[in-house]
Amino acid sequence: GKAGRGGEVTVSALSDQAREYLSQYDRGLATPGSVDSFQKCIQLAKAAYDSTLVHDMAAHESLDVDQVGLHELLTQSGLERQLPRRSNSSSSFNKGHSANHLAVWGVTGMGSLAGVPLKMFSVVDDWEEFDACAFQQQLAEAQSTAGVLAETLHVIVRRFDMLEDLGVPKENFAKFCDSLEKEYSKPDYHTSVHAADVAQAVAFLLAEGLYDQLTPLQAFAIIVAAAVHDVGHPGFNNAFLIATESNEALRWNDISVNENGHLYTALRLLRQHKVVATFTPENKKTFFALLRRLVLSTDMEKHTELVTDFVAMATDTMAAAADDDESEGEVECATGIGMGRGGSSLRKEGGGGGGGEGKAVRTGSEGMMTTRTGSGMMTARTGSAVGKALSNRSGISSNESQSDNVVGVPVRDWRDPALVLCYVLHCADISNPARPFEVAKAWGERITEEFYKQGDKERELGMRVLTFCDRAQSKGLATMAQNQVNFIDFVCKPSLEGLTTVLPSAADLMLFHIGVNREKYQVIINEQAAKDKAAAARGAGGGGRK
Repeated sequence: GKAGRGGEVTVSALSDQAREYLSQYDRGLATPGSVDSFQKCIQLAKAAYDSTLVHDMAAHESLDVDQVGLHELLTQSGLERQLPRRSNSSSSFNKGHSANHLAVWGVTGMGSLAGVPLKMFSVVDDWEEFDACAFQQQLAEAQSTAGVLAETLHVIVRRFDMLEDLGVPKENFAKFCDSLEKEYSKPDYHTSVHAADVAQAVAFLLAEGLYDQLTPLQAFAIIVAAAVHDVGHPGFNNAFLIATESNEALRWNDISVNENGHLYTALRLLRQHKVVATFTPENKKTFFALLRRLVLSTDMEKHTELVTDFVAMATDTMAAAADDDESEGEVECATGIGMGRGGSSLRKEGGGGGGGEGKAVRTGSEGMMTTRTGSGMMTARTGSAVGKALSNRSGISSNESQSDNVVGVPVRDWRDPALVLCYVLHCADISNPARPFEVAKAWGERITEEFYKQGDKERELGMRVLTFCDRAQSKGLATMAQNQVNFIDFVCKPSLEGLTTVLPSAADLMLFHIGVNREKYQVIINEQAAKDKAAAARGAGGGGRK
């Protein structure tokens, strides 16, 4: 599924099976030749990612390249951001948390917060340590009366003091959480455990800088939306419900069938438990309008439209911010081994997956921005044509923190903050392939089994069974791995690249794991291909002896 210059992702190179799988995210892909909107979506996300690359470059030292346009600069170099890693070469980021962050967060004297919930609280904003499936198992073993979704919501609202800030009655919210968990069905993937995983993904993004860009009401709304976004999911996608003329499809006029059902249940429970009864009429109206938009945006068929609209708005906002930017600075990168600011070293490592191409890796808390390129690294002074382009595209002065919003404007002040929140929720919803590998793999196996059960039902009803739902065509782990690679390349990775415009540090961490996981999935795929080849050779040899 990869072709073109510099490993460019090209939809037209996909197999029919891969197109069928990805058509869940853009129906146009089901029609041969209809790939324009999906391909444009990927290209726009990559352009947004390049803009954040420019911002990172502008935040460091500078080099000298004149009379070259920004697009040509990025295209000719094959520039790809490489992620910072801990100096001990572990596969994790150093997020700089306090060693005693529980005390910092005010856990002391939290009363009922103990045992598994206390463990959950300690990692509720940690991307690598939070595992919803593991916590579900631990709560079951501890015979907890609360499920993993309810406990996750409790620790999130405590982490950010959401109930206190908004005056939400704690008892009402607790009853809502318990009722919500019970309303979730028990398919293989779209369960309360998935909702807990998505809610924690949003909490991670809030902790990584999003919370400070929002109003308390917006932050609360996106957490509630993450929690309710799949409540009552039957384990069948919208296309199946429409094709079978289900009652749900009839009720919602074949439009976002599952999502409208989730929203209906969420609104019913919120009103039943008077969660926002203390809000002013205006705040109540704002909250429900935002919640509706958030939940309905999780319809995966809206993926292309959502990415395109978000990137367009990010570009417009960035351009407006750049008009006011008169900062002077320098942009610098270096090849080979050098020294970054603060004495951090720049080391070279072998690239994954063969080819022998090295990649520079930034180390230390103030390490230089480094890139992998076939022709070395480039530099540009902001006084030059390229430097001005870089500075104008970034809209950020060179002394700002790398974890800042690259656009330079808080999300609450964007033309359409709700669109940003919809995009963030979408990224959280599809983010489990970016978890550490064993966690990501477990989620991949869950969604695969749910697809197979839909395929079993399709076969039972005499319907055409989609390839990715056909258990009979499965090659076990290798099939799951191939589907995950397609999902990473064409949906998850581009979405997270777009997210770098708002939350570069968080998106970098997620993209780092995406890269690691893709390589591991490719190994599984290659091993199966080798087995198939050997089996074919044995078959051919046996036929020749008869």
